[in-house]
Amino acid sequence: MYFRGPVTSPAEPPELLPRVGAYLARLPSGVASHPECVARASLLRVSLSERPLAREHVDALPAPVRQLVACPPLDAEWVSDVHLVCVLFAIADAHGMSDEGYLSWIGELNARMFRTTFRHLMTVASPEQLVDQVAERWGVFHRGSSLAVTRQGPGNALVHLAFPPRLFHGLAVRQFAPVWQAALQIADPTSRVDLVASDDVTARFAARWRA
Repeated sequence: MYFRGPVTSPAEPPELLPRVGAYLARLPSGVASHPECVARASLLRVSLSERPLAREHVDALPAPVRQLVACPPLDAEWVSDVHLVCVLFAIADAHGMSDEGYLSWIGELNARMFRTTFRHLMTVASPEQLVDQVAERWGVFHRGSSLAVTRQGPGNALVHLAFPPRLFHGLAVRQFAPVWQAALQIADPTSRVDLVASDDVTARFAARWRA
Protein backbone atom coordinates (compact mmCIF):
# COMPACT_ATOMS: atom_id res chain seq x y z
CA MET A 1 0.00 0.00 0.00
CA TYR A 2 1.53 3.31 -1.09
CA PHE A 3 -0.32 5.60 1.30
CA ARG A 4 -2.64 5.24 4.26
CA GLY A 5 -6.14 6.60 3.71
CA PRO A 6 -8.12 8.23 0.86
CA VAL A 7 -6.99 11.31 -1.03
CA THR A 8 -8.92 14.36 0.19
CA SER A 9 -8.63 18.14 -0.17
CA PRO A 10 -5.10 19.56 -0.32
CA ALA A 11 -3.24 21.05 2.64
CA GLU A 12 -0.35 23.52 2.40
CA PRO A 13 2.88 21.89 1.08
CA PRO A 14 5.26 24.39 2.75
CA GLU A 15 3.96 23.49 6.19
CA LEU A 16 3.92 19.69 6.04
CA LEU A 17 6.32 19.18 3.14
CA PRO A 18 8.91 21.97 3.24
CA ARG A 19 11.29 20.33 0.77
CA VAL A 20 8.48 19.91 -1.76
CA GLY A 21 7.46 23.55 -1.39
CA ALA A 22 11.04 24.82 -1.70
CA TYR A 23 11.70 22.66 -4.77
CA LEU A 24 8.54 23.77 -6.61
CA ALA A 25 9.04 27.45 -5.72
CA ARG A 26 12.17 27.65 -7.89
CA LEU A 27 10.64 26.02 -10.96
CA PRO A 28 9.38 28.24 -13.80
CA SER A 29 5.85 26.78 -13.74
CA GLY A 30 5.73 24.94 -10.43
CA VAL A 31 4.46 21.38 -10.62
CA ALA A 32 3.64 21.79 -14.33
CA SER A 33 7.25 22.58 -15.24
CA HIS A 34 9.22 20.63 -17.85
CA PRO A 35 6.66 17.94 -18.81
CA GLU A 36 9.09 16.70 -21.45
CA CYS A 37 11.45 15.52 -18.70
CA VAL A 38 10.44 12.07 -17.48
CA ALA A 39 11.81 9.13 -15.51
CA ARG A 40 10.94 5.46 -15.26
CA ALA A 41 8.22 4.81 -12.68
CA SER A 42 10.14 1.96 -11.00
CA LEU A 43 11.85 4.25 -8.46
CA LEU A 44 8.50 5.84 -7.59
CA ARG A 45 6.87 2.48 -6.89
CA VAL A 46 9.77 1.04 -4.89
CA SER A 47 10.22 4.17 -2.78
CA LEU A 48 6.52 4.34 -1.90
CA SER A 49 6.47 0.63 -1.13
CA GLU A 50 9.35 1.03 1.32
CA ARG A 51 8.22 4.33 2.82
CA PRO A 52 4.44 4.81 2.46
CA LEU A 53 2.96 8.26 2.97
CA ALA A 54 0.26 9.02 5.52
CA ARG A 55 -2.94 10.62 4.26
CA GLU A 56 -2.07 14.07 5.59
CA HIS A 57 1.14 14.11 3.59
CA VAL A 58 -0.52 12.86 0.42
CA ASP A 59 -3.18 15.55 0.83
CA ALA A 60 -0.44 18.21 1.02
CA LEU A 61 0.91 17.31 -2.42
CA PRO A 62 -0.19 19.13 -5.61
CA ALA A 63 -3.13 17.43 -7.30
CA PRO A 64 -1.25 15.63 -10.13
CA VAL A 65 1.27 14.26 -7.66
CA ARG A 66 -1.48 13.10 -5.28
CA GLN A 67 -3.01 11.10 -8.11
CA LEU A 68 0.38 9.61 -8.95
CA VAL A 69 0.74 8.36 -5.38
CA ALA A 70 -2.83 7.04 -5.35
CA CYS A 71 -2.36 5.12 -8.59
CA PRO A 72 1.32 4.70 -9.52
CA PRO A 73 2.05 3.65 -13.12
CA LEU A 74 3.81 0.40 -13.92
CA ASP A 75 7.59 0.16 -13.51
CA ALA A 76 8.33 0.50 -17.23
CA GLU A 77 6.08 3.55 -17.70
CA TRP A 78 7.24 7.16 -17.53
CA VAL A 79 6.48 9.81 -14.91
CA SER A 80 7.32 13.49 -14.77
CA ASP A 81 10.75 14.14 -13.22
CA VAL A 82 9.19 17.03 -11.30
CA HIS A 83 6.46 14.78 -9.90
CA LEU A 84 9.00 12.11 -8.95
CA VAL A 85 11.13 14.63 -7.05
CA CYS A 86 7.99 15.80 -5.23
CA VAL A 87 7.19 12.24 -4.12
CA LEU A 88 10.75 11.53 -2.99
CA PHE A 89 10.95 14.80 -1.08
CA ALA A 90 7.54 14.15 0.47
CA ILE A 91 8.88 10.83 1.76
CA ALA A 92 11.93 12.60 3.19
CA ASP A 93 9.77 15.23 4.91
CA ALA A 94 7.12 12.81 6.14
CA HIS A 95 9.67 10.41 7.59
CA GLY A 96 11.73 13.12 9.25
CA MET A 97 14.90 12.52 7.26
CA SER A 98 17.81 14.94 7.40
CA ASP A 99 19.39 15.83 4.07
CA GLU A 100 22.22 13.39 4.74
CA GLY A 101 19.75 10.74 5.86
CA TYR A 102 17.79 11.19 2.64
CA LEU A 103 20.92 10.93 0.49
CA SER A 104 21.95 7.76 2.33
CA TRP A 105 18.49 6.24 1.86
CA ILE A 106 18.25 7.09 -1.85
CA GLY A 107 21.69 5.58 -2.42
CA GLU A 108 20.81 2.38 -0.59
CA LEU A 109 17.45 2.14 -2.35
CA ASN A 110 19.07 2.40 -5.77
CA ALA A 111 21.82 -0.04 -4.80
CA ARG A 112 19.15 -2.64 -4.05
CA MET A 113 17.41 -1.96 -7.35
CA PHE A 114 20.68 -2.19 -9.28
CA ARG A 115 21.30 -5.62 -7.77
CA THR A 116 17.77 -6.92 -8.41
CA THR A 117 15.38 -5.18 -10.84
CA PHE A 118 18.13 -3.67 -13.02
CA ARG A 119 20.85 -6.23 -12.50
CA HIS A 120 20.96 -6.99 -16.23
CA LEU A 121 21.79 -3.33 -16.95
CA MET A 122 24.19 -2.53 -14.13
CA THR A 123 26.33 -5.64 -13.73
CA VAL A 124 29.56 -4.75 -15.55
CA ALA A 125 33.13 -5.97 -15.51
CA SER A 126 34.63 -2.65 -14.40
CA PRO A 127 33.76 0.96 -13.53
CA GLU A 128 35.38 1.99 -16.82
CA GLN A 129 32.84 -0.09 -18.73
CA LEU A 130 29.94 1.55 -16.90
CA VAL A 131 31.37 5.03 -17.44
CA ASP A 132 31.84 4.31 -21.15
CA GLN A 133 28.13 3.56 -21.39
CA VAL A 134 26.88 6.35 -19.12
CA ALA A 135 24.85 8.22 -21.78
CA GLU A 136 23.05 5.06 -22.89
CA ARG A 137 22.33 3.97 -19.31
CA TRP A 138 20.95 7.42 -18.46
CA GLY A 139 18.65 7.21 -21.47
CA VAL A 140 17.15 3.98 -20.13
CA PHE A 141 15.93 5.79 -17.01
CA HIS A 142 15.47 9.43 -18.09
CA ARG A 143 14.29 11.50 -21.05
CA GLY A 144 14.52 15.25 -21.52
CA SER A 145 17.92 15.55 -19.81
CA SER A 146 21.34 14.22 -20.74
CA LEU A 147 24.43 12.76 -19.14
CA ALA A 148 27.88 12.67 -20.71
CA VAL A 149 31.47 12.00 -19.72
CA THR A 150 33.57 15.10 -20.39
CA ARG A 151 36.88 13.78 -19.09
CA GLN A 152 38.17 10.32 -18.23
CA GLY A 153 41.50 9.03 -16.96
CA PRO A 154 42.83 6.04 -15.02
CA GLY A 155 40.49 5.60 -12.06
CA ASN A 156 38.53 8.83 -12.56
CA ALA A 157 35.98 10.62 -14.73
CA LEU A 158 34.14 13.92 -14.85
CA VAL A 159 30.44 13.57 -15.69
CA HIS A 160 28.23 16.39 -16.99
CA LEU A 161 24.47 16.44 -16.40
CA ALA A 162 22.40 18.87 -18.51
CA PHE A 163 18.73 19.68 -17.85
CA PRO A 164 16.10 22.43 -18.35
CA PRO A 165 16.14 25.40 -15.96
CA ARG A 166 16.12 24.33 -12.30
CA LEU A 167 14.68 20.89 -12.99
CA PHE A 168 17.32 19.63 -10.58
CA HIS A 169 18.57 21.98 -7.88
CA GLY A 170 19.70 21.71 -4.29
CA LEU A 171 19.02 18.28 -2.85
CA ALA A 172 17.42 17.20 -6.13
CA VAL A 173 20.77 17.43 -7.89
CA ARG A 174 22.86 16.25 -4.94
CA GLN A 175 20.91 12.96 -4.89
CA PHE A 176 22.53 11.75 -8.11
CA ALA A 177 25.94 11.39 -6.45
CA PRO A 178 24.92 8.50 -4.14
CA VAL A 179 22.85 6.93 -6.93
CA TRP A 180 25.76 6.82 -9.38
CA GLN A 181 28.13 5.81 -6.60
CA ALA A 182 25.90 2.82 -5.89
CA ALA A 183 26.10 1.84 -9.56
CA LEU A 184 29.90 2.07 -9.69
CA GLN A 185 30.29 0.17 -6.43
CA ILE A 186 28.78 -2.91 -8.04
CA ALA A 187 32.05 -3.23 -9.96
CA ASP A 188 34.35 -1.59 -7.38
CA PRO A 189 33.19 -1.14 -3.75
CA THR A 190 35.79 1.63 -3.25
CA SER A 191 34.21 3.85 -5.91
CA ARG A 192 33.08 7.35 -4.95
CA VAL A 193 31.05 10.05 -6.72
CA ASP A 194 30.84 13.70 -5.61
CA LEU A 195 28.99 16.73 -6.90
CA VAL A 196 31.66 19.33 -7.72
CA ALA A 197 29.64 22.15 -9.33
CA SER A 198 26.09 23.01 -10.40
CA ASP A 199 23.99 25.86 -11.77
CA ASP A 200 20.43 26.26 -13.08
CA VAL A 201 20.96 24.00 -16.11
CA THR A 202 24.03 21.82 -15.48
CA ALA A 203 25.86 19.84 -12.84
CA ARG A 204 29.28 18.22 -12.78
CA PHE A 205 30.19 15.11 -10.83
CA ALA A 206 33.61 13.63 -10.15
CA ALA A 207 33.79 9.83 -10.09
CA ARG A 208 36.80 7.95 -8.68
CA TRP A 209 37.57 4.26 -8.41
CA ARG A 210 40.51 1.92 -8.05
CA ALA A 211 42.61 2.17 -11.21
